[in-house]
Parts: sequence; C-alpha cells; structure tokens
Amino acid sequence: MMTLILLVTSAHAIPLALDPQNRITLGATFLGGPSPVGISGGFESRVTRILAAEFAAFASPIPLGEDLAGELLAEEDVYHLRHGIYGDLGFRIPHRQPKGFAWDIHFRGGGGVVWNAHVAPGAFSTSTGNYEVAPAMGAMGGGDLMFRVGHWGLRAGGKAWAFQVVDQAELSTAMVVRPQISLEALFQW
Repeated sequence: MMTLILLVTSAHAIPLALDPQNRITLGATFLGGPSPVGISGGFESRVTRILAAEFAAFASPIPLGEDLAGELLAEEDVYHLRHGIYGDLGFRIPHRQPKGFAWDIHFRGGGGVVWNAHVAPGAFSTSTGNYEVAPAMGAMGGGDLMFRVGHWGLRAGGKAWAFQVVDQAELSTAMVVRPQISLEALFQW
C-alpha cells in the first residue's frame, strides 16, 4: 500500500515552455451589400500550440441612404449586417516557420451578437433618418492568414455569419447568411 502511495505522488512530467502570444488587431472590414466598409478590431491570446481564443468587434459606421430600398431587388438582400461583438476559437495549422518572418493559418468558429438593418421598401425611419438596426444572436465560421515580422504583421480573413432575423411588419423570421472579409494590422507580444 505504501509503495502505491509513493508511486502515485511522485511525478516526473516536464512542462512545455510556451511563450505567451497575445495579439491586438485593428483594420478594415468588408460586409457586402450597401455601406460595405467598416472597422474591426480585437484581442487574441494563445491557449495552446494550436488553439487561440479571440474577442473582437466590427462596426459599419457609414449611414445607409434613404434611397437604398429601391436598389435592392432580391428578397434575401433586405437584411444588411452592420455591427457585431463576438468570441471565437481559432485552430492553427502546425507548420515550420521560416527564419525571417512568421506566418499562420487559423480556422475559426464562434458566435456573438450581430446587429442588422432591415432595408426593405418602407423600412426607412424618418424619425432617426436611417434604417432601424436590430440585434440577433449569430454564429460564424471562417479562416485567416497572418504574416508577421517581429512584433508587427498583417492578417487577412474571411467569415460567414449566420443569424436569424425578425420581420416586424410580416411577423415572420428568416435565417440569413452574410459574408465578412477583413484586412487588419496586428501587434503581437
């Protein structure tokens, strides 16, 4: 019995040294549709060698014009992705790094709150001078490619957002998928 206790309490594990890798990102995002350009930014931290957690946000501050509804013809184009706050997990593809620079590919999945504008004919609010923006829970998947020299780098990524919208006029719901493409500068320490 004493031998069993001594065997269980002694450990010979060698810890793996992982330098912390934290990244701050800031850049431009393309949301498609009307008023397509916005800003994006976030904070990412390495969890393991292949897993990173990110908390980020994006916003499209450019107002949508009142004449917009006449330009949209397809029924699926009446919901426009505007803003979002989300968290995701990125799975890094392990690979060898060259000596002069570093690069990484991450596949990401996560979710958060996204705000969308309903830009159907008659949805323009004369009291606010813009289309009403409504929140929705969203899920996303995508990937990104990062190049870094020293502490500074660039990250290009693409995501697909899926969220459910509610049409208050018709009292109906619909599932919508919208793209998001981003190009961001990053600082890693």
